[in-house]
Amino acid sequence: MLFALLLTVISWSQQADLPVQWVGNKDVVLGTIPRGEDHTITYQFRNLTDGPLLIENVRTSCGCTSSDWEERPVAPDSFGSINVTYDSTKRGYFRKNVKVFFVGHRGGHRLSLSGFVE
Repeated sequence: MLFALLLTVISWSQQADLPVQWVGNKDVVLGTIPRGEDHTITYQFRNLTDGPLLIENVRTSCGCTSSDWEERPVAPDSFGSINVTYDSTKRGYFRKNVKVFFVGHRGGHRLSLSGFVE
């Protein structure tokens, strides 16, 4: 019982610092894609804070995945986006994770993309 209470408190404290609302799916499934082509996914978010929000960093799980975003603040209740590009040079199933960090907010937001390269 104490363990369940502790998990609830931890979960609540992590959710209390969510500066954005992600629009659409945070876990994108690309399905079967051709080998040798770059595939770019755009993740869109809305700023839920009372002030401007700036992306501090975006970390990808490997060198075959890169990210790009505008390095300017997103106004309150406005939308921003992050482009994630996957280089499909290797055949087979893949699942790549992306973690987004915002200035002044603890923790990162996890995004993912997966699929199968033919």
